[in-house]
Amino acid sequence: MTTDHPIGGRIVTTHGLFYSGHIINLGEEHGEDWFRCINFANTCVTHAIHDIAYGICNMSLDQIKAFLSGYLEETTGQEASEEEIRSLWLEAELYKLTLWHNGGVLDLGSIEHETEEEVMKLIAAIQNFMEFVRNSEEA
Repeated sequence: MTTDHPIGGRIVTTHGLFYSGHIINLGEEHGEDWFRCINFANTCVTHAIHDIAYGICNMSLDQIKAFLSGYLEETTGQEASEEEIRSLWLEAELYKLTLWHNGGVLDLGSIEHETEEEVMKLIAAIQNFMEFVRNSEEA
């Protein structure tokens, strides 16, 4: 499950577990906010939405908007519109359902004792929900 969003759907090298616990601020050493990612054990090639969704898991609404705005601006080289931010935010929220960490529906702790048939039903339900939301007029 992924997205066809023009930014989130890109195939990129991702951190794989990009969230606040794997970001450190080296600002004190450099006199400004200078952030570094750590722990690259889950780095892989996948859709950009994977790291974007992980990235917003523990952020406030203001932090999410700032992160997505900055991500879009760095990726496109243009100022991000509210519509572009909203569109990427929606896709990230939907993708969070598939995460195996940070409360995703496919969290291994939640599905480890399920049968393959039950897991496949859950995946189908997630896909149907994603399609419904993407096609709704209010999305």
